[in-house]
Amino acid sequence: MPVFRQLVYESKPELEPAFRDLADDPLPVLERIQRRMREYLRAWNEYLADAALDELSQAACEADRAAFADELRRFSRGIDLLRRDLEGPRLGLGVAFMRANEAFALMNTEGGLDSPGHPTASSWRLFQIVYVVANLAALAAREAPAEQQLAWAESRHADDNRATYDDMDELAIADVLWFPTGGGKSAALYGIVAVGMFFDRLRGKHSGVTAMIRFPLRMLSVQQLERVLRLVAACEQVRTNHGDPGSEFRLGYWVGRGNTPNKLTDPNDERWHDIQWMAEQGEQWRRTKVVIPACPFCGESQVVLDPDPDRVVLAHRCGNCHRVLPVDVSDDEIYRRLPAVVVATVDKIASLSFTAHASHLTHGPAFRCPDHGYVTYPQGASGRCLARDHCGLPSDSWEPVFIQDPAPALVIQDELHLLGEELGTFAAHYETLWQHLCVAGSGLPSKVLAATATISDYENQVIQLYALQPRRFPTDGWRDGDSFYAGRHDHLVRRIFVGALPTQMDVVDFSLTAGDAVREELASLSRHEPADVCRMLGLTVTTPNELPELLFRYELQGYYCNRKTHADRVNAHAETAGTRSDPGFRSVRLNGQTPLAEISEVIRRVERETLEIPAEERLAVIAGTSLISHGVDLARLNLLFILGMPSTIAYYVQATSRAGRSDVGIVFTGLARHFVRDRSVFHFFDTQHRYVNVLVEPVALNRFSNHGPRKTASGVVAALLTQQWGRDATVLSLGNMTAPSDLTRANTVRRLIERLRAVAGTDPTADPVTLLRAQARSSYGVDASVLDRNMSVRFAETVDQQIAGLVASIEAAHETLLSRSLRPRPPTSLRDVDASADFGAAGYPARRRFEFLGGREYDNDEEDFAIANEEQ
Repeated sequence: MPVFRQLVYESKPELEPAFRDLADDPLPVLERIQRRMREYLRAWNEYLADAALDELSQAACEADRAAFADELRRFSRGIDLLRRDLEGPRLGLGVAFMRANEAFALMNTEGGLDSPGHPTASSWRLFQIVYVVANLAALAAREAPAEQQLAWAESRHADDNRATYDDMDELAIADVLWFPTGGGKSAALYGIVAVGMFFDRLRGKHSGVTAMIRFPLRMLSVQQLERVLRLVAACEQVRTNHGDPGSEFRLGYWVGRGNTPNKLTDPNDERWHDIQWMAEQGEQWRRTKVVIPACPFCGESQVVLDPDPDRVVLAHRCGNCHRVLPVDVSDDEIYRRLPAVVVATVDKIASLSFTAHASHLTHGPAFRCPDHGYVTYPQGASGRCLARDHCGLPSDSWEPVFIQDPAPALVIQDELHLLGEELGTFAAHYETLWQHLCVAGSGLPSKVLAATATISDYENQVIQLYALQPRRFPTDGWRDGDSFYAGRHDHLVRRIFVGALPTQMDVVDFSLTAGDAVREELASLSRHEPADVCRMLGLTVTTPNELPELLFRYELQGYYCNRKTHADRVNAHAETAGTRSDPGFRSVRLNGQTPLAEISEVIRRVERETLEIPAEERLAVIAGTSLISHGVDLARLNLLFILGMPSTIAYYVQATSRAGRSDVGIVFTGLARHFVRDRSVFHFFDTQHRYVNVLVEPVALNRFSNHGPRKTASGVVAALLTQQWGRDATVLSLGNMTAPSDLTRANTVRRLIERLRAVAGTDPTADPVTLLRAQARSSYGVDASVLDRNMSVRFAETVDQQIAGLVASIEAAHETLLSRSLRPRPPTSLRDVDASADFGAAGYPARRRFEFLGGREYDNDEEDFAIANEEQ
């Protein structure tokens, strides 16, 4: 069997600054890194002067050198901003940076928010701290003078000859953070989020959203949600300790109705009902419906839902320490409280077309109900706040409010490589719509940060997705496997890949057989004298007393399955083996339908299990589908079985990266003989794994798809009307309306369009189609200088046609709701594509061969042909 040893690639430890040092006096620490960066750049210049490279290699090396020089420039700019604030009279970015480091130290301090099972750290990795400091300019840009912001916003889509606006130019760039899985990308992203949270409070934004963190799939956000909640809780404790102004730091979870309720006041909701019904449910319901089962304060997994009908709040309360978690999980609560950080799925942005109060995220609220929080539009016939019939206060008791710079300063996209094909096209249109709405509400767009561990042709993907200039961080060095930030260890192994192309069994049976063999060998070793085992295995670092712990770290087996049926087979086998073997063990199956609470509980269980727990009660097998490749990070998962090559190399890299986070990982890749691609991987196993990052397929994404606007234009128009026109005093005044006005009602929109058409007789700029066309073009980003001009012009013509037809459909319809008046109706999800048509072969023999080509396996040919004879 072919074997490949993947070497360790990790951050350089000699320049990793401690959280505490940066919280106390950051400038000397950062200046030391700055000096080392300058030394590295000088060495690079010397290499280029002496190296005898061919033309292509010379050009590539010079481009990388220029990129590193730019990283040094941005890092130096960040230091200058910190120095200016720390030496100035007012609290600002410098103090926010120190507060953020204090929060990270608290998260990793025993007795602070460091709960058992969580990996701890006392310092930043080198690329993380450079990344955080280099992005401080994007935060500082939001404090630029208003006239400068306006000038920049008006010219941001101009060509490269426009004026330079320094810090604000960072907002025209989408930064892609690339580092191998497990290297610490999330911590780097959360570092800049923490600085942004404190900076907002210190600069006068006392409420509102600082960062929107998006994930392509809801299961990806499960473990990250707990991490972000711990960060938010730590930041709030630091904010309280220092007496900083503003509302409490909170976390919002903005996802689909299948996971959390949109409203707490709808008794007709068959899934969630209303808050009164929730309060009447028993302990089992309250436990199974939690989003975050682990408490960030005490670490115990005793969190339950605690519905409060009086305050109309769906709280998460810990049964151990009895504290309420600072998290909002319903849409209404997010709009009412505006948590500092919002974690969302990519699809949730489609709700901009349906929910007028989503404008709170980009424009801020207009009022505050004294009892139930922020509100803009009266609800129901009684004109109540978002608590609706649960509120007894009339709208004239609402207090007018103003939130400074209400749009999020940061938009973070994790797992960027998953945004492709139809999802990517639709997401691209809504991403530029989001930025348009942020400019309308705040004057500036959000800074876009993205992260991925598998990247190929990222420039095109970023341009197509965001219509922004792409930039990757960190830059590679001039030596293979070595950069300023990290290096490869030629004698340390991270993972061992073992390939197999079984002939007498399928990949499921092979993996189960291999897994059983490994388990039996571990059990056999545990029965021998530890000293004998260490001698037999040639262990020189591990002592006999440490051997049981070493064997325990290879007890947990993960099975990556490309089909749910394979996961079912693995779990069934493991359940049987777990009851018959000595010692026994437990198993679990995870897939896209697994409830969030169950996924979280499995993760917590693995993190907390030790040798002190009897073997028969420990989890030893996790069988799962793509959920394992992105949604589960476990330091103890060191043994992984791949049941056939995934559909893309990116999925393979993501899946295999689950193993070997803290110890040497062992990956058994079972390859199916009847697939040409699997056979190719087996025969070129070493080459495939040596150059795996080069072989990652580019993401297929086309913003200019002809069919795209036909699906998204109705959603864009609905969002422009409900989110922008409903808050635009100028447009509404032309229609004899006052701001804000709820434009989710079709009759209101029709009256506004009719009045605008009347005004357009003397003022052509008031024509509703003309207004919507201009705003839709901006929302689709067609004027962005990074996009192909010819494609943009043709695409704009398609958008113009769609807008005219949609306005006509509103005027002709007799529906009550705007969303129902549009034809086609706005998509409720970015995966809301046309129903697929079945394609196959007629007749059983042909159909059987067709399905075989698609990967279906047949275990009983005689039965199959008997069915075929009956059909004939």
